[in-house]
Amino acid sequence: MTNLSVTSSRWDAASMVERGPWTPRGVPDGIPGRTIAEGSTWPSSSKGLHRSSKTPVDMTSAADGGGQRSGAPCPGGTEVAWIPSYAVMLKRRLLVSRRRLRGLAVMGTALVMALAGCGGGSDNGSERSMLLRLDGRAVGVADGADPSGWAKPRVWATDSVVAVAGHDAVTGYAKDGRAKRWSVPLADVCGASADPVDGRVAVMLGSTPRCGRVALIDLRTGTKVWERTLGLTENVAFAQAVIGGEAVVARWLGGATALSIRDGRRLWNAQRSRWCGFDGFSGGETLVGTWVCRRKAMERTTVQRLHPRTGRVLWSRQVQGDVIAMPAAPQPVIGVGDRRRVSHFVVLDGKTGAERARIPLPSGNAVKCETSDPLLCANLVVGGGALYTKPSAVESTGQVSLVAFDLATGRRKWEPSGSGTDFLQPVGFEGGRLLAVREGTRRQGATLVELAPDTGRILARHDLEGPRRQVNTLLRQAAHVRYSGARLLVFEDLVTKPGHEAVRIFEG
Repeated sequence: MTNLSVTSSRWDAASMVERGPWTPRGVPDGIPGRTIAEGSTWPSSSKGLHRSSKTPVDMTSAADGGGQRSGAPCPGGTEVAWIPSYAVMLKRRLLVSRRRLRGLAVMGTALVMALAGCGGGSDNGSERSMLLRLDGRAVGVADGADPSGWAKPRVWATDSVVAVAGHDAVTGYAKDGRAKRWSVPLADVCGASADPVDGRVAVMLGSTPRCGRVALIDLRTGTKVWERTLGLTENVAFAQAVIGGEAVVARWLGGATALSIRDGRRLWNAQRSRWCGFDGFSGGETLVGTWVCRRKAMERTTVQRLHPRTGRVLWSRQVQGDVIAMPAAPQPVIGVGDRRRVSHFVVLDGKTGAERARIPLPSGNAVKCETSDPLLCANLVVGGGALYTKPSAVESTGQVSLVAFDLATGRRKWEPSGSGTDFLQPVGFEGGRLLAVREGTRRQGATLVELAPDTGRILARHDLEGPRRQVNTLLRQAAHVRYSGARLLVFEDLVTKPGHEAVRIFEG
């Protein structure tokens, strides 16, 4: 028999959960004390223990002492009235056998986990299912030395389907990933527009090294609207397709051609001269292009807004440096830097081209864009009047987080603080929410995080389904991680082996 003496103390359920198991003085090692409810008092008298109150304990909120740190309710809406203390469980006796005390401790721990309803889960117990997974073979990569030995996947999500462009087709899948809705056969997909405009995307076609055809695909109906040949006599490199206003613009190293979005009729051409040519386009409601002139040691870069139907320059703005990023936005947002590293963003007025704001970035920022398409950028999201990005290291903290800048003033709006806000990567803006992913660790899997765009406050966290190490590696190494159409889209830029990972889509 063991004589147990416990000093008087008052309990705080929140601190108990944060600190983990607690053992009263004299209680054998390994006996947790977290079953004592808030408001219980341990008397100093050796005659016995009693409960001074039956204060309810809410296990669904970290602020109120719950077991979940995100503040989201447990799955199924479990409600907890109160947790019996050791005083009642031991029937007011201090002198009990070691075996019986251990048994009660196990029962108490099981009771806590059962009442909490969320033991061992994510911060809010909400998991986002993996809906679709495609390897290289599923996107048209063949074995051996076949001409279809590679694919450049592109993925888009609309209200009704998730569409995937592979080597030889654009295929539409149900939003839940369970069925194939339609397929548009194509030959040798070598590029595609980054984002759909009014449910339509432009796809570049042609065998390497000549990517000289363009097709317009309607994702809403699963049909090919038209297909046109550009009539190129040169090899095509760095092909880009973009929809801007009423035009579909195809760009390659030697020039650009605009086609009517209605019938594919040729609207205008912009052939590259010896020194000058278009270096990239951004589409959406307007059409903006980057015109670059390089001659010997001199280089001049101008950003131009073009009339979609005529190609006429509406305004022109010179910038110092290389234009690396041009995310689609109502007002042109231009990422400028040296070679492939963005040093600052310039926000321009869409009507006049005048500079509205300038956003400087830390020297070690993590913004990365495709060489052939300045619309496809990692760690960069524009939406809700703000620009969201992830520096490689937050000043003086050594942690990697995301920051928000006001597009109207160029000033920093907020930077997340607190547990769980480090290592966030912005992936989309939808439904008035900022979406980000957080890479997992050895002990915790990757999560999809929802944040309030005005304050950066975390609204919810969701685990991503799949083996922890595999999903963490996928998010870390994938070329593109984007959120669109209430889906998290993860896909590679180039797939050369049938068994290699190509596309993975999670519930949003």
